[in-house]
Amino acid sequence: MNTNSYFTIQAISSGNLRFQLMNVDGTEVPATFYYWINSVPNAARDNYTGSFTTSSTVYYLQYNGSNTIPAGTVIRFYRAETTRLSNEADSGWYNRIFGSLNFNVYGNMASLIGFSETIPTYCFRFLFYNANIVDASELELPWTTLSSYCFCRLFNNCYSLTEPPYLPATTLADYCYLFMFRNCTALKKIAKIGVQTITCNNAFQEMYNSAGIETVTIPKMHFNNGRMAGFMRNCTSLKTVTVDTYDEEIPNNAYQHMFRGCTGLETIICKAKSFNSNTWADWLLDASATGTFIKDKDTTWERSTSGIPTGWTVKNTNQNTQFLDFSSADRIMYNGNIQIKYIYGPNNQLLWTED
Repeated sequence: MNTNSYFTIQAISSGNLRFQLMNVDGTEVPATFYYWINSVPNAARDNYTGSFTTSSTVYYLQYNGSNTIPAGTVIRFYRAETTRLSNEADSGWYNRIFGSLNFNVYGNMASLIGFSETIPTYCFRFLFYNANIVDASELELPWTTLSSYCFCRLFNNCYSLTEPPYLPATTLADYCYLFMFRNCTALKKIAKIGVQTITCNNAFQEMYNSAGIETVTIPKMHFNNGRMAGFMRNCTSLKTVTVDTYDEEIPNNAYQHMFRGCTGLETIICKAKSFNSNTWADWLLDASATGTFIKDKDTTWERSTSGIPTGWTVKNTNQNTQFLDFSSADRIMYNGNIQIKYIYGPNNQLLWTED
């Protein structure tokens, strides 16, 4: 755990930055934040610029007495409590960081829970809901073992988000990524993940629901009674999909509802070596009525929303592609009598010419 790295906000354009504790009964939760503006905290974590305790009302972070944070401002945060920043039920309390400010986030998220080595359940649920975050690629989520709901809806409705953080966790828990990037319509790629074996049922449930991703490769994953159900449900911008799999038995419902409601889908390349409709249960329900499905030439699929939809064109991958080396050739013949003098590649790049 890097305790010298702090959760940091860097303003891209001027605007206000608000902290709010959503609480239906108006009671307060002890969540005192310390912050530094345009300076680096020292090891003792003192000499901070200011502090505030969230309440059921909005707190505006001030800069020289103003609610407007100028572009270029860097703000680092620390909180001593190791408890979570959200309650369990949707009707309960949760802290939010949002406002009119466009900003990037980076540094260690653990600084918001006292650099705790473990992450509590429901910990950061809704934290950036409706925030104008643009780049989160350098945000550190250092925990390798997660708890239920810990990142649920973390970036929900972050419409400006283009770069997601790396997700290094190797042991997931139910609903830990639920709706994590829901409605992130500017997002063009999924987050890189560290997990290789899924052992729980709902960790990835609707993680990218309605995100703006157009092209995606679903990584190889081992399933130990786990699944990626609903992973990209309702991603209507999605056009091209590659699904990579290990050559092993995949459990029932592993890809259930994976691309349900993806009405813009045009091409799916699926490398699965075997087919079981229970594995892919309704994975293309309410998706595009037509498209091109490219499958392994030796794998037989059924025609259904749990396989290949009836209106889709099916093609087999070419297993006999050969890569030819012309580096030592002095001439090339086609059908024994037509001599080829030039070979061009992409962008009309000359790859070979007759000596």
